[in-house]
Amino acid sequence: MPVPTFRPTPPPKVRQAVREKKQEIKPRKPRQKVERKTPRRQVKKAAPPPSTATKGRKQQQVSQGARVSRSALTSWRNAVQARLNRYKRSPRGGGSGTVTVSFRMDGNGRVTSVRVAGSAGRILDDAAVSLLRRASPFPAPPGGKGVSLTVPIRFR
Repeated sequence: MPVPTFRPTPPPKVRQAVREKKQEIKPRKPRQKVERKTPRRQVKKAAPPPSTATKGRKQQQVSQGARVSRSALTSWRNAVQARLNRYKRSPRGGGSGTVTVSFRMDGNGRVTSVRVAGSAGRILDDAAVSLLRRASPFPAPPGGKGVSLTVPIRFR
């Protein structure tokens, strides 16, 4: 048995009349270019003054006088945390807890020193230190300078 097909209803006559009217409108003639005898005077615009939001806020200095934005720092910290989460393994002895680890990395993102700042037991502390060694090198910090970080690592 054939399946009936749906046919849209034709548009009302009013809509058709409006469409036909739009088609009948003639296009405008292009404007003619007028040549000027004297060229326009060019005005140099001065740089706008710094906004009041940035006047009182301290930003971190980077090499060569450039500044690191807060969003760049935040996205870099999120990338470091994501890399830690990617390389995290549950320790052999089991257990759960949070280890706070302080570490220093150079301008290329390599971990140079690791220290346990908040212990959660020897097994979890060793797992956190080995996690940092496994995950190194991290994304390079913005600005290319060495950085010290303190990060909580949660084991479940």
